[in-house]
Amino acid sequence: MTKLASAALALLALAATAGATVRVFVTASSSGYGLEDPAEHMTPTISTVYANGLDENGYDYIDYYGAPGPLRPGAYPPYEAPSGTADDAVQVPAGDWAYIWLQFQNEPKGAAIVGLQTAVLESGVTWDPNDPVLPAGISTTYYLCNNVNRYPLSVKRWNGTATPPDYPEWHNNPQSMTASGEDEAIGIWNASAAQPHNLYYNLTRTALLGAVEAPADGRTYQVLITSVTYYNLPAPTVSAGYFQFLRAPCVGDLNCDGLVDFGDINPFVLYLSNESAWQATYPTCPAVNGDIDADGTYGQWSFGDINPFVALMTQAPFACP
Repeated sequence: MTKLASAALALLALAATAGATVRVFVTASSSGYGLEDPAEHMTPTISTVYANGLDENGYDYIDYYGAPGPLRPGAYPPYEAPSGTADDAVQVPAGDWAYIWLQFQNEPKGAAIVGLQTAVLESGVTWDPNDPVLPAGISTTYYLCNNVNRYPLSVKRWNGTATPPDYPEWHNNPQSMTASGEDEAIGIWNASAAQPHNLYYNLTRTALLGAVEAPADGRTYQVLITSVTYYNLPAPTVSAGYFQFLRAPCVGDLNCDGLVDFGDINPFVLYLSNESAWQATYPTCPAVNGDIDADGTYGQWSFGDINPFVALMTQAPFACP
């Protein structure tokens, strides 16, 4: 290859990387994407990693005899899975948790992330590393993907200690993750082949990072990449994901204060006469709360719910379940 051709290829690679994006986004657990065993969604690893780097039980994906470990991939979301926006967030139904994903976009193959910090904030909050305003009530976990000493894998995703049974190092918000090359950590690569042991799928360039749980109270969150260290410079731009943990339905609670009482009468009138104004006034309230007669028809002009609502008020007040 001539020097001119080599220089041209180098410029093309530089341009591709310079225009690249790494994004984080979530999917609801009921969407069918995530771990093969959903019961393990808050399990970061089953290994022990000591402060000196010594690993024990490094078989998150597969053990020495070929028996499957707990952190195995099931289905991956499609390449075009939405990131959501502050005004149109990915919806997580009540009772679900959310999986956190990372995706390479417009990246050259072989690009790698060897340092990453992510944070989950409420929507509209600006990240400030000196004064992070973190939401209460959420739980996060990030997958270590430790398969050290398990031939032929013998790798793990991130450096750092891992101390059972609670693994506090991998339930942080924000969460810092590094792969310095020590202790056989490899980070996350935009690889040409699938790496199921690293929870990475090459066809959609997507890696499963972890999971998040939050109260079903209608709040909207953002998951951010607050810091990224890239193996191949220049580093890409990063993109956030937005998601909303929907409220659990509560028939008759039209102002979503957790009670069914006389305070719901005026919101119910607004709901029947101008549903869009009601939704703007109570943006986290499920519209199905107005389906008092449970016939599947509800919303504006659903007058069949009036008499059942009056009957419900005779039983009020009572708390939502």
